[in-house]
Amino acid sequence: MNGEKVARMSRLSQGQAIRLKAIGIERWVSRQMPEVDAQPRVRLSAGRGSWLLVQRHPWRGQFGTLLADITASLGVENCRFGQWANTEEAGVSITEMGAQGVSYVLSFGPPPRGATHERLIEVATMQALNEDPHAKSELWQALSKVLY
Repeated sequence: MNGEKVARMSRLSQGQAIRLKAIGIERWVSRQMPEVDAQPRVRLSAGRGSWLLVQRHPWRGQFGTLLADITASLGVENCRFGQWANTEEAGVSITEMGAQGVSYVLSFGPPPRGATHERLIEVATMQALNEDPHAKSELWQALSKVLY
């Protein structure tokens, strides 16, 4: 059944509500909960570092040479990895990154809607960076603004 039919079927007439109240049956009324301003979350891998390299897909060891170049530029010891979480329960909120020691968030591909971090740097996906010299050039330009 669609939602509209279910909603119509579950409504009580005023007479039905009065009869239920008269015989002592409580009626539950559904209320809309206010929307929570949920910030996107990140599943963090083990490690420490002020740079969080994050993407939507799990890290599978692809594009090793490119990733080695990026981490070498940022400092291998300064990098940690993460994956954008699909649920509000998993991972750490993007607003809590400072408490995790993260100063910069480098997102390979667009971050989830609502992701705000004062030092969020969005670049192309790893696939695009590997295949497109223009995207790779934009990556290095974005990083040079922060590193130098």
